[in-house]
Amino acid sequence: MNTTSIKTLCTRCQTPMTCEWPEEMNWAGETVSAAQYMANALNSDYSFIACDKCLDEMPDVDFEKMQVEYL
Repeated sequence: MNTTSIKTLCTRCQTPMTCEWPEEMNWAGETVSAAQYMANALNSDYSFIACDKCLDEMPDVDFEKMQVEYL
């Protein structure tokens, strides 16, 4: 599988990082390029791009106990 390298900053701590993405990704059911996926994630209020340090500091999520909240 071919990948695309994209340089960006961690959304939380602004650490420079390089992300490796497949050439095509799925964003809300639509097939998009890796660059478009990254742009969508960075422009979204509900997603972010995090470095390994910030990911390690986040609490683990128990998907079996997860509940959906409808607004």
